[in-house]
Formats: sequence, structure tokens, C-alpha cells
Amino acid sequence: MLGGSGFIGQSMIAMLFGDRPVLIADRVAPAGPQNANITYLPLDFASGDFSSYLRGVNLIVHLISTVAPNAGTSTLVDEIAENLIPTVRLLDDVVRTREAPKLLFISSGGTVYGEGGRFPVTERDAASPICTYAAHKLAIEKYLHLYNVHHGLDYRIARLSNPYSSRAYTAGKPGAIPTFIEQMRKGKAVTVWGDGEQRRDFIHIDDAINAIGAILSYSGPERLFNVGTGIGTSVNELIALIASELGVISPTVRHIAARACDVQKNQLDISLLRTCTGWEPRIPLNEGIRRCIEER
Repeated sequence: MLGGSGFIGQSMIAMLFGDRPVLIADRVAPAGPQNANITYLPLDFASGDFSSYLRGVNLIVHLISTVAPNAGTSTLVDEIAENLIPTVRLLDDVVRTREAPKLLFISSGGTVYGEGGRFPVTERDAASPICTYAAHKLAIEKYLHLYNVHHGLDYRIARLSNPYSSRAYTAGKPGAIPTFIEQMRKGKAVTVWGDGEQRRDFIHIDDAINAIGAILSYSGPERLFNVGTGIGTSVNELIALIASELGVISPTVRHIAARACDVQKNQLDISLLRTCTGWEPRIPLNEGIRRCIEER
């Protein structure tokens, strides 16, 4: 598992892999105690030779990204060197392996489509990224397709929307929902980029991981799946839901200038995943928020 020390990787290990042996290759070790089936090896993704990590491996989960969804292109050359080139090296090593493992890539359904043209957006709609993070994700998707055509690489892509859980705190990147909960609990102002009318498809991490498990079990011809709830919620609506669950009457909201890299509307069509696997999201947003509150 490349990048398995973070929020999504640790959630996948806990929910999907049980007692099966898992190798985490990451620049930092996972926080907290680990099961005996977990092996950690340090990895400098940008300069790594991956062949030694692939011995006896039947599934690779690619979670690594050194880029955050920020504006601008000032560091684009370095980002390409740290993300795209190492991924191509990885694919070269994979297809040279005698029994090439299957590869699952966690892409970004929340950003790769850009502003889109219609909503909810399907896997077959145009992807027009407006931030470098999304551009790298989409480029990797295209390389996976290329290696499938030329080398028979077996891969799946999960375009994940906006996963959340209180467990994201351990990864240091809690996201909007846990952050807003903590800000309201402490009586601080909730900080919002822009006017708060931007819409997101928020999915509880447990639903997201179950969807990923369904994708891994699927054996049909589809390779790319949206993973979300199919429901768009504005940031202002989200704040109101959190305030209601916390019993906060009038939360203080501080609006700051919107960023050019922020998608204004995102809502995923998940009908392909439903049809192919039978998976359904089961945790409504209000229940997911309640879980985050109770778990902290």
C-alpha cells in the first residue's frame, strides 16, 4: 500500500484486509499500534525503485500524492517530478513483474471534473481540472489506461468525493466536517473560503471504504468508478447541520476570499457503481456528523 499511513489507507486496512499481510510503503510510519500483519517500509516515492516492494504482492493500492488542492502552478515542475514520474516508474516495475499485481488508484472525484457541465456528473463526462492536484490525478488515470492497452495492466480507479470521519484527525488533515465541529465546540469562528454556496459530495469514510471493497471484488469490464453519495451539500448547509447537532444556535462564520482552485459545485453520479456492484451509501450526512461528534 503506497501511502498507507494516512486516513484513507489506515481505514482500508482496518475495514478490508483483516489478518491478511499488508506492506505499507510510505515516508512516515502509521501512528499508533499496528497489528502483527502490518509491515512498514520507508519509501521515498520520488526516487524509489519499486521492484523490491513488489515481491509476493498481488494488490497495489496507490494513495500517494505530495500535492494539496491549492491554486497556482508555481511548483508544477517539482510536482510532476514527485508524482507523475515516480508513478510511471512504478508502472514499469509492475508490468515487468512475473505475475503483475492488480493496481487500485484512489483518484479525486471531488476535483478532477472541475466545474463540470451537468450534475450529478458521470464517469463519462469531461474532466477539466482547475487545480494541479486534480491534473496529476487525471494524468495518472490516463497512464493506467495506457499501460493497460500496451501491457495488459489490471487496474481499477476510485474517483472519491469528499470522505470524512473523526479518524481523519490522526492523519493531520481532518477536512471540513471535523474542523467545523471543533471550531464550533470551542466557540471559534468557522472559517469558510468564499460565500459558502459551493457544493460538495460528502461521504462517510466507512461508506467510502465499503465502496472500494466492492470495486476490488468486481470482475467486469469497467475500470473507473465514482465513489460518493450522489448528493450535493453546500458549505452553508453543512454548517447549519453541524450547528443543529451540537445545539449551537448562531455559529460565527468568517468568510475569506474564494480560491481559484476551488470547484464551486461537485455532485457525483454513482449509478455505475450501484449497477456493477450493488453497493449503496448507508450513512446519511446528519448521522455521519453525529458520529464525528460522539467519537471525539
